[in-house]
Amino acid sequence: MPSFKKISKKGQEKWTVIFDIKSPDGNKRIQKRLRGYSSRRDAELAYISYSNNDGVIYIPEKTKIISEKQNISKVIFLKFSDIYENYIEYKALQTKGSSIVDSQTCFNKFILPYFAEKDINSITPAEIINWQMTISKPYVTYNKSKRIEKSLSTAYKNKIYGYLKNFYNYAFIYHDITSNPCLKVQNFRKIGKKKEMLIWAPADFEKFIQCVDNKIFNAYFNLLYYSGLRPGEGIALKWDDLNNNIIRVDETITRKLTKEERKTGMTWKLTSTKNTSSERNVDLPEKVAKQLINLKQSQVEYSEQNFIFGGLLPIADSSINRHKEKACKHSGVTKIRNHDFRHSHASLLISMGFDIVSIAKRLGHSDIKQTLNTYGHIMPNMQSEMAKKLNNI
Repeated sequence: MPSFKKISKKGQEKWTVIFDIKSPDGNKRIQKRLRGYSSRRDAELAYISYSNNDGVIYIPEKTKIISEKQNISKVIFLKFSDIYENYIEYKALQTKGSSIVDSQTCFNKFILPYFAEKDINSITPAEIINWQMTISKPYVTYNKSKRIEKSLSTAYKNKIYGYLKNFYNYAFIYHDITSNPCLKVQNFRKIGKKKEMLIWAPADFEKFIQCVDNKIFNAYFNLLYYSGLRPGEGIALKWDDLNNNIIRVDETITRKLTKEERKTGMTWKLTSTKNTSSERNVDLPEKVAKQLINLKQSQVEYSEQNFIFGGLLPIADSSINRHKEKACKHSGVTKIRNHDFRHSHASLLISMGFDIVSIAKRLGHSDIKQTLNTYGHIMPNMQSEMAKKLNNI
């Protein structure tokens, strides 16, 4: 979190904002200071501008700043929900569709019920904390009339809070609100033991795949385990994405749809990958490439625009889960999530000694920090090996 300090120098008071940024090589955090602002508001704007615009430093114009000496009644009432409508229109110009749908879902379910009718200028850090406590409470849901009590995970609560912080950054810059209460409130913190990542070793995967008798799903699970593709990237593949043993990844399948799209009967759509780094070519092991070619030759009414897994239509998530759960049960291996095939692939590459930069590129990560944060704990401790080699010098 940023810290703001008022510093007196030569009879003048100036504000400084201090925060952490990534070093140029992305391997560590370094401290950044932005100095010389005449008000805390300008320092806050400088921090938001720097964070949201890849290092562009905000230079304040001569604007009227509301202070305690001014007439507070002149502050315009800004309804939270009205600013939100403008925010969604603004984000729609910058963000892919599935992200907008996800953002709207979080706002409608968890943010607007609490803040919609409030004056955005009157919301304090204390109210943000009260809201955090509200969405942290267990809630009741029903499955076939069975009452189930659930709680939001820490990761999901921070995702929701991230949307609220982005909204306030937008409102602070473009709607001239008087303060940003989120700057003073920390993220949710996980209490208790961190959930372990579920990973299959090659022996586990071989037991599993021998029990997948459907050739389409057998090929799909093999692709995920030996390529590290995200599940949606694998489902979205078409035959013209396969060139010998190289797969081109430039699309993904999403089930996150707007109300208007669902009304038309849509259940899925193709969209761009998670980020530009996710657009990549992935080399496949020969056995996986051969399996895909055999699948191609057996597909009825073949077309280059057909989905590799499904044909005219992509395979459904429910079908994937059904075949996976059946094979897990018959093979006796621990059940994992579909995304854990990707984690298992990364673990396999690490155990084979590949460098982290190459692994990050294969997985489509935007930088190696993401790879290190996700898989650093499963990387072998190289300290003793380093010491041995240094002893030989």
